Amino acid sequence: MEVNTSKLDDLDFADDVVLISSIKQHIQNKTTRMNNEARRVALKIKKEKTKVMRLNAKSQERITVDGQGIGEVETFNYQGATTCKEGGGMKDLKNRLAKARGTFVKLKRIWSSKNISKTTKLKLFKTVVVTVLLHGCETWKMNKGDDKRIDVFHSK
Repeated sequence: MEVNTSKLDDLDFADDVVLISSIKQHIQNKTTRMNNEARRVALKIKKEKTKVMRLNAKSQERITVDGQGIGEVETFNYQGATTCKEGGGMKDLKNRLAKARGTFVKLKRIWSSKNISKTTKLKLFKTVVVTVLLHGCETWKMNKGDDKRIDVFHSK
């Protein structure tokens, strides 16, 4: 199967990029191309800040930039969401629950206000607190225990 690696995917922020591929050679090609394109516009990849995370990798060959190997990590934080090598969301779920609780506490005056309707409070809860909780949840591998933790948070 021929896969097009001539296009760089997921270039979200100039200083915060995630390149994804299921084939080692494709990720190396994307990394090399990104490095070349960066140089073309006078940008430089900081090799000491660049990391690789392998999931179910058969090849242990290092990814390189300008011939230098890139360091590997077990977890990384991207745009506020923690991704782990195991693919599970438990570490990030704990992090998100703590942030959502903090957000909830910061809005204490709103929750105790008699001038704000329950309907408005519920809308605020869903748009502010639940959004903080579920940020990055598309990367989580959920189990029944994780589901229960979220239900308990909602109930409290």
